[in-house]
Amino acid sequence: MADFVDGDDVRSIELELLRSMYDPSELIFPDPITQPYSFTLLTNPIPSTSSDSSQTIPLSTNITLPQNYPEAPPSIYLTSPSLSTPQTTLLTSRLNAEVSACLEDGNEMMLLQLLNFLQCQIEENFEDYPKTVAKGLGQTASQKLESEKASIIAAKNRSSFARQWCSFVSLYKDSYISGPNRFEVLTNLAKLRGLKITGLAISGKPGGIVIEGGKGDVEEYMRLIRTEFFETLNPRGRKITVRLEEELPEDEHTEKFEYVQAKKRSELPADETLKGAELERFLDSKRKDETCVKEYEQRQNYAPIKDSEYQRLKFAEKADEFEGELTEEDIDRWRIFEDFRVEESGGYEGSFQEAAKLFKEIDRMDGFNAMFSYRFS
Repeated sequence: MADFVDGDDVRSIELELLRSMYDPSELIFPDPITQPYSFTLLTNPIPSTSSDSSQTIPLSTNITLPQNYPEAPPSIYLTSPSLSTPQTTLLTSRLNAEVSACLEDGNEMMLLQLLNFLQCQIEENFEDYPKTVAKGLGQTASQKLESEKASIIAAKNRSSFARQWCSFVSLYKDSYISGPNRFEVLTNLAKLRGLKITGLAISGKPGGIVIEGGKGDVEEYMRLIRTEFFETLNPRGRKITVRLEEELPEDEHTEKFEYVQAKKRSELPADETLKGAELERFLDSKRKDETCVKEYEQRQNYAPIKDSEYQRLKFAEKADEFEGELTEEDIDRWRIFEDFRVEESGGYEGSFQEAAKLFKEIDRMDGFNAMFSYRFS
């Protein structure tokens, strides 16, 4: 057994007990260095209503033990693809009641009791829970639906890389009710739901988030934000706005086509018959095309276009369409982040300043400004 994380306090003792009870694949620590008491427990209890031992309910329990635990209760957030919203709501409500009972009893090993309570609720009392909306769907059918959804996500991932720059009305760590750490929820949705999402969330009012990955993964992550993450927010704050969208390689094809067309127009001489306002409009359009060409050629990743391709695009009517499939290497090549994290250093204004420095360093102030320019308008 490993040494205690921080002496022999109750948090460390309970963590060691959990490590002895569960495999590393079941007890997951997204950030063990800076957040050693924040983790996710993956279990598969068998509901009392099932006659088949293979029909389990995958349950993801996201947990944070506060510094003054057990005087203060743990933060626990439940998710499961097999539970309907009413079922999850009832399970969470009963769990909160059990937390209150533990606090009244002064139970030091509170977390172990709460985890046992969750297990018993599904294994012994599941018949008390409301049926799912789709009546008659058993676990096998639910698994089939999840498999079909995974296939759709994978197909979209092979078709396009996506990056979305978004803004929140506000993005704070603490929930407006007794509930989970919001930053942990965002991180766990990115890292523990089978999605390959990288990016950065920026705390504050307003808050921001940029996410990237295969198109299917990005769309699914945005769906999870609008459903599971929004459940932790005050209803007035349940709004996320996409300020800038990127899709590759489609955007690359479009930008290359627009560059060639702008260069072609910029090389055209002025008609001698143009005078006055018409000549000024022509020259203004020419200056805009020259600026477009200059900006394209000054990019860090600029590579001259082969003459044969340039001539073809010069007389084309539209940009090329991507044909083929992307590999994971293609997607990773376009990423600008190595992982997903939340910027919360130096308070909310400090988070804004630190994020601005980062995006300036990687030459992506266009995305940062898209997220926050309305803040000053």
